[in-house]
Amino acid sequence: MPYTLRLLYADSPLNSVAEAEAVIARESEVQPKGHLVGRYRSFQAGMVDNCPDLSDDDPNADRPDNAWPHGLPARFDSAVYSFSPNVPMLELGLLGLIAESVALHGLHMFDPQTLRLYRPDRVVIDRHGARSSPPPMERPAIARSALITYDQTDALVQPLKHELATRLAPFGLTPREPGPDGVGSRGFLRRVDRIVQNLQVTATHSHGGVTTHGRWALFVPEITEQWVPPLATEFERYFNAHQKPMGGRVDPFWVYSEDLIGAEGAAFGESAFAHSRTREPLARWFAAYGGHVIGKELPVLDRIGTPRDLARFAQRSLALALETGRDPSMVEAFGLLVLAFCFDRANFAHWHGSLRSINAIRVKTQGWDDPATLIDRLSAHLESPYFDPTRIGGDDKC
Repeated sequence: MPYTLRLLYADSPLNSVAEAEAVIARESEVQPKGHLVGRYRSFQAGMVDNCPDLSDDDPNADRPDNAWPHGLPARFDSAVYSFSPNVPMLELGLLGLIAESVALHGLHMFDPQTLRLYRPDRVVIDRHGARSSPPPMERPAIARSALITYDQTDALVQPLKHELATRLAPFGLTPREPGPDGVGSRGFLRRVDRIVQNLQVTATHSHGGVTTHGRWALFVPEITEQWVPPLATEFERYFNAHQKPMGGRVDPFWVYSEDLIGAEGAAFGESAFAHSRTREPLARWFAAYGGHVIGKELPVLDRIGTPRDLARFAQRSLALALETGRDPSMVEAFGLLVLAFCFDRANFAHWHGSLRSINAIRVKTQGWDDPATLIDRLSAHLESPYFDPTRIGGDDKC
């Protein structure tokens, strides 16, 4: 039987262990009221924030750095909330940490093993009625050591990127600008016919853990070459102010997992920023993401090798983006307009109108003023005698 602590609520401080036992007997089968669920939820979140729940990676409940060998559940189906702490950690400050959080949340805690009652006024009552103070609170160092710190991030992430690179290599993906570690920080490249596909995997330390995310950038310079000349002045200002300091590339079409495979890709999609506070979940994310890319995304990307393929794909992804309120960047919008004119002229007016409606305030932060005017100017250029859509394999104007 694991060591168990029980949390309970009373309108005023209880005066004895017997009173606490009576409340527990009466309330154990009772559903918690709204305010009590809120207290328990806040307590649970705060404790896990201080001492991570490693029970998913502790099948034998014997990890010395796991404060909650049997988990600290976020389920509150009883007015008495019971959980089992790591017993050796109790003497390392965990008991004091729990007792302080209990007091802050206006709760009582009963320890059936020692027959001690911890009250919200920070008074501890034993079975004989003697009163004392709770032990000093401290987050145990061994629990802190399980958390990924900022200075540990690179040492943990780079081996995982190496493993990912090894898995991706048979599919033609190689590190972009590899550093001394052989991987670098700019993702993985491969070419499918005329399109360069760049898988970007980011892992940054924030909020006490590592946030990971993946997306694709599709580079098609021949499309960029079609829209830069008619927008030369604006492009120069944009490039010098925004892109030159970032390496000079201006022509990616950003592609997320939802764009490639629909709702099935949401788990690794545009808004899916996984957050791992400890090592094992971080490693699981890299393993799962690698499998997702290989099994789900690459089969779709294999079919996007020419501007015509990209136009066909962009029709679906643009529609999805606009439906979900996700405007493309202006650079993408210019490229999409070129694709529409070259490969989907029957629907060009629809594309033009959709791209013309891009949020002007948002794109101003990208360095572009008056997006509707720029879209109109590019559209006029595409329809003029000076533009030849066959340059990129598009349909002749005749």
